Amino acid sequence: MTSFALADLQKVLTPHVPLGKSRVETLCLLVLGMISARTVNLTHIAAERPARAKVASTYRRLQRFFQQVILPEDWSVGIVMALIGNPDRWYLCLDRTNWKIGKSDVNVLVLAVVTERYRVPLMWTFLNHSGNSTTRQRTALMERYLARFNASTVRMLLADREFIGQAWFKFLKDKKIPFAIRVKEDQLIVVEGREYALRSYLSRCKGERGFTATLPAKAGQPALELHFGARRIKGGELLIVACQTASKLMGSKYPARKKHGYCSKSWFRTGFDELRRRLRTNEETPIFGSKLDVKKRLRAGVA
Repeated sequence: MTSFALADLQKVLTPHVPLGKSRVETLCLLVLGMISARTVNLTHIAAERPARAKVASTYRRLQRFFQQVILPEDWSVGIVMALIGNPDRWYLCLDRTNWKIGKSDVNVLVLAVVTERYRVPLMWTFLNHSGNSTTRQRTALMERYLARFNASTVRMLLADREFIGQAWFKFLKDKKIPFAIRVKEDQLIVVEGREYALRSYLSRCKGERGFTATLPAKAGQPALELHFGARRIKGGELLIVACQTASKLMGSKYPARKKHGYCSKSWFRTGFDELRRRLRTNEETPIFGSKLDVKKRLRAGVA
């Protein structure tokens, strides 16, 4: 990496990260080092430092950063806001990533902002267990969002089938947060007084279909009326989305796909390769503008 890249990133982070100058510089070294070296190995990252300091002393500096620095909760919000700008209404995406370091689970629940081609992590929670998040953990994460932003800033909250549950849906409706969340085919609904599984109710659905139904009352949970959108996708599988609002999410430009259905090169990889190239040169052309475009239309194809 170049010293210019290190200085520029430090300038961006300093107003938003509550650390001293030396600690912010170390954080920048870690971020750029991981990109340039394509590894999280501290020995390799230390060798990326654009200075005459010995690799061994830089390595020890990186170690001390992890041993002594604890960043506050939601410290990245200010940085994201500086790049994207104050939200009018934006799409949010709730997802989870889980991997292991040895026998230890690293399980992270992430709330991200949907931009033109990327998902930018805004807030997250480290879960102290493997597997799915609980309703309490999801609501706690959303409460943190609502402590900083008004519910009206959410154009739509998007999530997959993992993030379902009557109490969770009720929380979103009560907070007036629009959502589009995929549900399972065996979800029970009540239509005109009769109870069905979604799979049974939509057995004759061949294209797209939108309808309103009620989730039946459960112990401690009243019945809940929602709008549903459904369509048949490749292989005959049903794609069913529960909404608070009836919205059509349409796609725009996507990378070219090969015959197997996957992109020949993802947007992330394209940008990542270009970022690595520029970190190794003194090119002065900005990598991106002062703001990131928030995508206005998404690809889902259901009403």
